[in-house]
Amino acid sequence: MQTDVLVVSCDLITDVALHEVVDLFRAHDATLAMLMSKAHEFTETIPGQKGKKKAGEQRDFVGVDSSGKRLLFMANEADLDEDLVIRKSIMRK
Repeated sequence: MQTDVLVVSCDLITDVALHEVVDLFRAHDATLAMLMSKAHEFTETIPGQKGKKKAGEQRDFVGVDSSGKRLLFMANEADLDEDLVIRKSIMRK
């Protein structure tokens, strides 16, 4: 018996048809699928925000292959030491 699990963040706001992501997942017999988008620069002022990063706000470092379709590396800034270390074997993929 094969079962798929779909985990969706409770604060997800998207116009992407999630069934298309699931269809691709199944078509490629994938182990994991991620829906990612480029970060948006907000041009409007958000009430209460001074333009600086909030205390404790962290960045994610994401590495994908040249096609942009295969995740090679992902780490949160809080999980890293002073340096970001990436194995050479990942760089060759």
